[in-house]
Amino acid sequence: MSREIELQAIVALLTMLAEQCGAKVSDNRLAFYANELSPHGAVPVCNTLKAMNRSATRFPTVAEIEKAMGVGASPLDTEQLARDTAERIYVAIGKRRAQGWDKAQIDIGDVGVATVELLGGWKLLCETTREDQAPTLKAQWRGVAEITAERMKRGEDLSRAPELAPAATAMLEGMKRANT
Repeated sequence: MSREIELQAIVALLTMLAEQCGAKVSDNRLAFYANELSPHGAVPVCNTLKAMNRSATRFPTVAEIEKAMGVGASPLDTEQLARDTAERIYVAIGKRRAQGWDKAQIDIGDVGVATVELLGGWKLLCETTREDQAPTLKAQWRGVAEITAERMKRGEDLSRAPELAPAATAMLEGMKRANT
């Protein structure tokens, strides 16, 4: 799923939430909310918004939605987002390997997509990920995801790889050679 489709899904659920609460929310505010929430991944955001739609009596802030998701803006929350992203990448590789990158992007969110790209891409991760290496790989992915999330918060250009990316890529290439 493309980022645009993810944002549309989030906006649709935010619109439903606003209607339920009787709030008049501008399109600009909905777009802002969607952009702020999308780094957490479309699936977790949409699941949280669906749950909030059952009982909300007023339109929440971004922070309240993030709190309901168990994430937020503190450094500790960035660490949690990175842990969640690494886990979602691992699960997506097991679940979506055969279905391809388009389906996996839905599961891993924007931070996950950027992390996978920095680590050499979906194909490379699928080829090099083995169950016996899961703890090590998740720790490495978590580190890249944390840096990526921080860079996204600062609005940095993600096409410029951070210093860690070449080391991570070299590590993955070495693992690939060891697996063949």
